[in-house]
Amino acid sequence: MRELEFNRDNSQIGFRLQYMELLNWGTFHDKIWRIEPNGNNSLLTGSIGSGKSTLVDALTCLIVPHHTINFNKAANAEKKERNFIS
Repeated sequence: MRELEFNRDNSQIGFRLQYMELLNWGTFHDKIWRIEPNGNNSLLTGSIGSGKSTLVDALTCLIVPHHTINFNKAANAEKKERNFIS
């Protein structure tokens, strides 16, 4: 278990994403896919269908209560289009 590290620099107050790994989540399969913003602000870009919304959905399911999640919201998809099982 990793200890909490407190940053005395107030320019990055709050919780900051260090890294995220995806395996068998939507289109991210067959290997572990990893992003590493290292606590910095990041910009998620890519072509249509490259997995941007899928990655956002994965992160959302970790930080939002499951009964309030609207998957694929970034793509203005229908509410029932994606769920935990799919």
